[in-house]
Amino acid sequence: MSEKKHLPNGKTLSKRIGQRSKASHGAPSAKLQRLLTSIFNDYQSIPDPVIRDQVRHAFVFHMTDWAGDLEHLADLYKHPEAYTKAQAGQVVAGFLYHALGHVRAAGQLLLDYDVNPFAARRKTPLKRS
Repeated sequence: MSEKKHLPNGKTLSKRIGQRSKASHGAPSAKLQRLLTSIFNDYQSIPDPVIRDQVRHAFVFHMTDWAGDLEHLADLYKHPEAYTKAQAGQVVAGFLYHALGHVRAAGQLLLDYDVNPFAARRKTPLKRS
């Protein structure tokens, strides 16, 4: 019997997608880390070198931790016919669960940006069924 992981919402993560996640993405490459570090240095000037190093390290982490989820989402976009509706839902939900917080944190660290430009547009709350 195959064992499936459960997402925070109680839905299961298919074994095929879960295995591909671990196999396809390892640690970020040194080249990517150097590039992100350089980008951070161009956008942020924090006078205290200890704090600057800590914030820069956090930025690189927040920009790379969800790369495997991005690969899965890109594969879904390139090959939608290869996914069932349930599998596609797992890929999309998995990406959103993992990436949203990281992207927001990276935006705060790099750009001092903490605004939700879409918040004011919703006049009525979402109706959940």
